[in-house]
Amino acid sequence: MPEMNMPETSKSETSKSETADVETPTGPSRRRVAPFIVLAVAAVIAGLFWILAASKSGTDDKVGLVDSPLIGRPAPSVEGVTTGSAAAAVPAAA
Repeated sequence: MPEMNMPETSKSETSKSETADVETPTGPSRRRVAPFIVLAVAAVIAGLFWILAASKSGTDDKVGLVDSPLIGRPAPSVEGVTTGSAAAAVPAAA
């Protein structure tokens, strides 16, 4: 089989011609912005964690009981439809 004569080019000429077609972005890359966004989100989460961990609970109930009009009364009956379209009912508590 006859050999084809191809012009010899050096590696530097080949790499220059291949990279000349690639456009470089003119603005800041997303790789440089992303760490700052992650840092800001982490700071907000850490601040919320600190506030919630350092704050007092919502009620000052020392005994552990809350006065409610529902305590001591029977629960109402419940009726509904299940996901399989069957009727379901829970009778009222005695």
